Amino acid sequence: MQEQTTIPELKRKYPHFSELELHFFNMKYCGIQDPKIALENSRPIFELWDENQLVELDFLISENSPYKIKEDKIHYHGNELNLNHLLLDRIKLSVPHIYVRGPLGGTKSCPTLDGFNSMNINPRQLCKGCDFCAYSEKNDSKRNRNIEDVLNEAETSYGLKNFDQLAFVTGCFKNEAETTEKFRELIRNSRDKGFEGRYLYIGSQITDEYHLEAVAEEMGGFSYLDYVYTIERFSNREEIMHNSKGKPKIKEIIQQLSHFSDLEFNSLQYSYLVGIENLNHLKKNAINLVPYATPHISIFRKSNSTSDCFSKDYLNLGAEFSCNVRDHFEEIYGTKILGNNLANLWPFPRERVKWFTQNFEEMYDEKE
Repeated sequence: MQEQTTIPELKRKYPHFSELELHFFNMKYCGIQDPKIALENSRPIFELWDENQLVELDFLISENSPYKIKEDKIHYHGNELNLNHLLLDRIKLSVPHIYVRGPLGGTKSCPTLDGFNSMNINPRQLCKGCDFCAYSEKNDSKRNRNIEDVLNEAETSYGLKNFDQLAFVTGCFKNEAETTEKFRELIRNSRDKGFEGRYLYIGSQITDEYHLEAVAEEMGGFSYLDYVYTIERFSNREEIMHNSKGKPKIKEIIQQLSHFSDLEFNSLQYSYLVGIENLNHLKKNAINLVPYATPHISIFRKSNSTSDCFSKDYLNLGAEFSCNVRDHFEEIYGTKILGNNLANLWPFPRERVKWFTQNFEEMYDEKE
C-alpha cells in the first residue's frame, strides 16, 4: 500500500514512539514487496529489535510497498533498514492445526512473555465466521480434523503436560450447544493426556451461564479459563461477521462482559482488530468496556490483494492511525496492554523475552 507518512515525519509528530514501533506500524500498513511469497508459497517471518523492545512480523502477500526484501534483509525506500532485524523463517501460507508459542517451540517459536508455553489447537480451520482473516482463504490443505487426532499429534510432538495453556479457536459451529460440546471434548481429552494448565477460549458462541458452567465443570472451575470474546470492531459488526458471531450489538456485548466479570475467570479480554473501523467508533465504545475486560489487540493484515475491510481513517492515516489507537487505549486504561499476541500495538519488552532473544541473536551473529 502507498505510504501515507514517512518515518521521519512520524517521528516528529509522535516523539513518544520509538523508531522500531513506527516502522512496525508502517509495515503492518504498507506490507512488503517479496516475490518469493508467491513463487515459493511461503510467508517470511522477521524479528526486529532495539535495545529495549522486540516485534515479530510476517507477511501473507507481496504488495507495492516502500519496504522490500533483498537477500533476506528489509530495505526501506531503497536502503537497508537501520534496525536490527533477522529473517527467522519462511513457512507455508496454510494455517497449521497446531502451533506453539514459547520455549517448547524451539528456536523458531513465537516470543512469549516470561517463558509462557501456549499451544493453539485448531481442528476446525474452515472458520467461516468473518470476511477478513486468513481462515477465510480457500486452500485445499485446510480441512477440519477430529479433536482427538489433533491432540494425539500434539501429545506425540510436545507432551501436553508441559504447557501452561491450551488455546481453542473454535470457528463457527452450528450453535452454542455444539460449540460447548466440542470445547468439553477438547478439555476431557487433554486432561486425560496429563494437561493440568489453563484453557484459552477465543470466540463468542459460548455465552449463557448454563454452557459456561458446563465448560468450567469439565476443566475444574472458572479459574482455569481465559476468555477472549471476539468483538473485532464495535460498529456494523454484522457486515463482516457471520451467524452468531456478528449478531450481537455492542450494548448486548457490554452486558455479557459485565456478567462475565462476575464469574471469576482467570482473565477476561475482548479481541479488537486495528484498522477495520474509524476512530470515532473506537473512542465512543471502548471506554464502556474498561471496567470489565482488557483488549486483545491485533493490527489487521491483508490475507489477499482484494481485501476491502480497511476503514477510511486507516486508509487515510496509515501508520498514524495505529499511533492514535494506542494512545487512546493507554489513556482509558492508564497503562500499556502487553500480551502474547504478535500483532499487538505494544512490542515485547526484551527483559521479559530473554529466552527468545538469546535464540535469535545467536542466529543473527551466525549470519553476520
